[in-house]
Amino acid sequence: MKEIDWRFFRENFHDECGVGFVANVRGERSHKIVLDGINAVSNLTHRGAVSSDAKTGDGCGILTRIPYKFFKKVFDPSLEEGKFAVGVVFLPNDEKLKNKSIEIIESVLEKRGIRKIGWRDVPIRKDFVGDSALKSLPDIKHLFVYVQDNSKDTERKLYIARKEIEYNFYKNDLEDKCYIASFSSRTIVYKGLLIAPQLAKFFVDLNDEDFESDFVVFHQRYSTNTLPNWFLAQPFRMLAHNGEINTLQGNYYWMKSKESNFSPDIWGEDTEYLKPVIWPYGSDSSQLDNALELLYMSGRDLIHSIMLLVPEAYKADPFLDNDVKAFFEYNLTISEPWDGPASLVLTDGEVIVSTLDRNGLRPARYIITDDGEIVMGSEVGMIDVDETKIVEKGKLGPGEIIAVDIKLGKILKNDEIKKKYSKLYPYSEWIKNITTVNISDDPGVTFHRSYVGEELLRQQRAFGYDAGEKEKLLVEMIQTGKEPIGAMGDDTPLAVFSSKPRSLFDYFRQRFAQVTNPPIDPYRESIVMSLDTYVGSFGDILKDSPDNAKVLKFKSPVITDAELEYLKNLNNQNFKSKVIKTLYKPIDGGKNLAYELERVINEGVEAVRQGYNIIILSDKGVNNEYAYIPILLVSAGLHHRLIKEGLRAKCSIVVESGEVRIDHHFAVLIGYGVSLINPYLAYDTVLDIAETEALEKQVEVPSEYKTALKNYRKAIEAGLYKIMSKMGISDISSYRGAQIFEALGISDEVIEKYFTGTISKIGGIG
Repeated sequence: MKEIDWRFFRENFHDECGVGFVANVRGERSHKIVLDGINAVSNLTHRGAVSSDAKTGDGCGILTRIPYKFFKKVFDPSLEEGKFAVGVVFLPNDEKLKNKSIEIIESVLEKRGIRKIGWRDVPIRKDFVGDSALKSLPDIKHLFVYVQDNSKDTERKLYIARKEIEYNFYKNDLEDKCYIASFSSRTIVYKGLLIAPQLAKFFVDLNDEDFESDFVVFHQRYSTNTLPNWFLAQPFRMLAHNGEINTLQGNYYWMKSKESNFSPDIWGEDTEYLKPVIWPYGSDSSQLDNALELLYMSGRDLIHSIMLLVPEAYKADPFLDNDVKAFFEYNLTISEPWDGPASLVLTDGEVIVSTLDRNGLRPARYIITDDGEIVMGSEVGMIDVDETKIVEKGKLGPGEIIAVDIKLGKILKNDEIKKKYSKLYPYSEWIKNITTVNISDDPGVTFHRSYVGEELLRQQRAFGYDAGEKEKLLVEMIQTGKEPIGAMGDDTPLAVFSSKPRSLFDYFRQRFAQVTNPPIDPYRESIVMSLDTYVGSFGDILKDSPDNAKVLKFKSPVITDAELEYLKNLNNQNFKSKVIKTLYKPIDGGKNLAYELERVINEGVEAVRQGYNIIILSDKGVNNEYAYIPILLVSAGLHHRLIKEGLRAKCSIVVESGEVRIDHHFAVLIGYGVSLINPYLAYDTVLDIAETEALEKQVEVPSEYKTALKNYRKAIEAGLYKIMSKMGISDISSYRGAQIFEALGISDEVIEKYFTGTISKIGGIG
């Protein structure tokens, strides 16, 4: 099954779009609502992009209620509202592939007892699309099937049927050739590689006065440096998105990891058809839509699902209700946030929802009229509305949400929504299952030193410390609690070209937010940032349960010696740790490194199979006989092997290492899946420097130890905030596993095996 080519993906999907919806709150259907939606998206044309042929756009579209009256007129007069569903299928033009695709679709429907009514060729006007779009134009058809009703159970049956169809597409190499844009008893999607003013001209259906709806979700796409694709035009099946998911690679791999935890209680024998949850050819918005669909179809409602995936920044808000905080904290134990600038509009045909990311980095403004119409979108003035008819104007703030419940004929506001969902379960009781580990605010309370004197120097030499590092970096960190200030630019040679041995960490360069994606100010926007780290086995994302909250919580990924000792001694019903040494006896200059690396990784995998859910990788004990395997190589390799084995969600990886000393080292390890890090040799070095300074100042050594360790940890944490913020990421749980690095000078073989998905333009060491 295809894996995402992240080298292409990272450079080609950057979005700054126009998005919104128009709805009649009372559920009154009309062609006017459809026209308002088309006019609104047409007035967002400047937010899209156009090709050199002046006709091909990056994509636009609308999502509406199924126009029952229209389809009765143009397709089958016997159709009854709520008794049929429509699939919008983008078929390949190659006749052989088209016939095979139709055969797969119809065989799955027959197997599942879903009776086909028939296929309809969607009438289009090709003269209204550009040459580029025309070359890739699929054969767009409507598939009509009988259903009992348009309940959620029916939607679930159609969803799992579509997933089985896609499963068979994978088996027949059709997953990138045939695409089901929507398959629902409630909603339908019209989209394509168009600019918005072409939409109603291209799709003839949209001009018919019997094409009626009570809502329209619309989207105009602007995608920088991407190849146009009909499949990736929006809206998707439930969602339209303006923004970028900065943590996408991590979200993808964590979802892949969670697939092995899916309980058969919900989907039974169909559980396997859910996998992969994420369509590997999708954009960031498409992948978020995949995740949203899964949560919704598995039991949660739409609002609950999106608040789980895109939570607000709740931890530092003093005015937020404690039950709401408990709701969001519980959610963090089962899912990391999909983080990045986002204005989202989503619907299941009964509720239309709009929400913003935790930083509020995309606009979302709305008006409500006295005749019950609400217009929500990226800008004001998307449609002409008489000012005297407007009864309310507003906008969403960071992390806020608004919803239109058409069944109830009611607009739901942020506070009401959050309060309601915080009461779904006794979250305040459930989060008491979270064990907060904070043995001491000061990591040096025990002042334990593993190495002193000559042995400390030997260890420092073994792990590549140099005098400049100690004096320029560590000394300043322990004196000020901040990173050292240096000149802009970096004139040091790439590690692969250096004549001196360099740490593996030096072969990885941090990526940063660019194009349409703003970074965060880690000082002035600290309220939205968090280093809280959850450790243990992670439960089934499809089922809410108090058992999901049985995890350990650390306020930082940088742990003390005392906290590490606590982890090593865990052996109970919920937490069981195992220490795995990452040392080996070099043979013939280290030619056995690859073999020993595999041995350690295999040992880690086997430990997880045996029920250990905290794997501690330790390189402590380097001497004349034993050398260390680079800790990044081991931890990243174990992380990806566990993903492939379907075991990653069953454990957390902890590192005890002498290699780790500066913020970049911590960031790379976390970026490749590590939860907690104990830099034991850095602590010993800090204590050694503190002791020297204490003697010079003639102050008590323990007092100097305390300040030095506190400042060192503070400096590393400040560095992590800064590194995360450069990529526009707020929460360490989202950064973990996101692999926001580019490798320079590592062979493709090593990248593929141990750093899967990492961008690497320059080959090298292997």
